[in-house]
Amino acid sequence: MSKLKILHTADNHLGSKCSFLADYAATRTNDFFKAFQNIINTAISNSVNLFVLAGDLFDSPHPPLSLVQSVKSEFTKLKQNGIEIALIAGTHDDLIPSDSVYHDSFWDDFIFLKDPVLQQPHSINIQGIPIHIYGISYNTLNIQNPLPSLKRREGNGLHLGLLHCSIQNSPEWNIMPKDLPCSTEDLFALGLNFIGLGHYHNYRLYENNNAPSGSHPLQLISYCGSSEGKKFHESDERYVNVLTYDSEKLLIEKHPVQIKKMRDVEIDLLSVTDIQHLKNKIQEISGPDILAKITLKGEIDFPLHLEPLEEECRKDFTYLKLVDETDLYQKYPVHNIEQEKTIRGLYVRKIQEKIKSNPELKDVYERALKETLNYFAKDHNAY
Repeated sequence: MSKLKILHTADNHLGSKCSFLADYAATRTNDFFKAFQNIINTAISNSVNLFVLAGDLFDSPHPPLSLVQSVKSEFTKLKQNGIEIALIAGTHDDLIPSDSVYHDSFWDDFIFLKDPVLQQPHSINIQGIPIHIYGISYNTLNIQNPLPSLKRREGNGLHLGLLHCSIQNSPEWNIMPKDLPCSTEDLFALGLNFIGLGHYHNYRLYENNNAPSGSHPLQLISYCGSSEGKKFHESDERYVNVLTYDSEKLLIEKHPVQIKKMRDVEIDLLSVTDIQHLKNKIQEISGPDILAKITLKGEIDFPLHLEPLEEECRKDFTYLKLVDETDLYQKYPVHNIEQEKTIRGLYVRKIQEKIKSNPELKDVYERALKETLNYFAKDHNAY
């Protein structure tokens, strides 16, 4: 019997603005599209038969027209290589707005499971193998639980599901009803051979090791994750799944597709001896494809001037943001300084008065105090 190859992707978030990256934001938006091109090339180079997308292809239901045209060109490459395409909408690129990108007739050429509750799976035959595709484009206006509609129907071949949902106990966010919360037990109970998930941005693979004897034994569920990290904490590698299926087994392989790597790192300065030691620690995180947020914590015994430090270290990164969360009251004996008959003591007293009279601005004043004490520390004669 012939083998069938399927590529599963989701959460491409094309058109992401990434405004938190300041001057790199526009380039970062293009990184997402380059990663999508990598996915298309992965599908073609691996001679897949079916390309499935589990929601959030776009970061918005109305992306720029130029982006839509570029995406259409990429999908056309798949069609030219005889690759079938199946997809659902996600929470970012949902179908509810009247100007949703998916109201374009271009998408009619694909297997697009647009309904919020499935009536019947879409069945096709590829290389003699029957494939039954289940999926919904979740609609927050629909009050009916859509999961029962995805229950396996009768029929030989591969039963494949697409779902944009949140498996409960995810550590990444507080799950809301719009996230379609469910459990692995709920999903395995549907009886499908494979469910390609979207919505959760880090890779996850679940196998049904408790399937009763005589049930459908080929049961895998996977989040392939986003193709690029949207936030610094999305620092894992980025993948698509490539599945190989015949009547006896279902194999799954991860293929990397990302352009850049996000890093969210904390450095405890308690063990850092001087500024050069800190620079060395930052250097250990660096790389030409790294976008990093590095948070500095703890107590230090040397002046810390964030802006020049960030400027010096930035050349070793694609993007670098340093965040100073060192403890002001550990770093400096502020209550002792306050008693000094010096310019420094006077400054501390004035800031403390402002904090007492404007408690809502405490963070602002403490940042100012920390930075000023850093500069006093540069020249001990200023004390």
